[in-house]
Amino acid sequence: MLATDFLHINRNADYMKHLLSLDGVNVFFVGGIVRDSILGTQSKDCDIVVSGVPMSDVISELQPFGKVDIASKHIGVIKLTVTDWEKYGEGQVVDVCLPRTEKS
Repeated sequence: MLATDFLHINRNADYMKHLLSLDGVNVFFVGGIVRDSILGTQSKDCDIVVSGVPMSDVISELQPFGKVDIASKHIGVIKLTVTDWEKYGEGQVVDVCLPRTEKS
């Protein structure tokens, strides 16, 4: 599902709004946050997929919002730990993935 449909899930998702403002970028919520939204429950899980931009750009764009760690460069997984606790909540961790292409 498109992130623009679910911005209300994260009350202060400035990092998400920032990513969505970049040219050619698509951001999708995936996983538990989508399930919890459908069920009408609060989600502590936030996984997003970002397409249309290289990993290096995603990293540099997310750095102002917290600590960025590369969990797997090979499959394109980044962990953002939001550091502005007052504004965004207690150390929210967001898993950011780039689309994968599988080859057999």
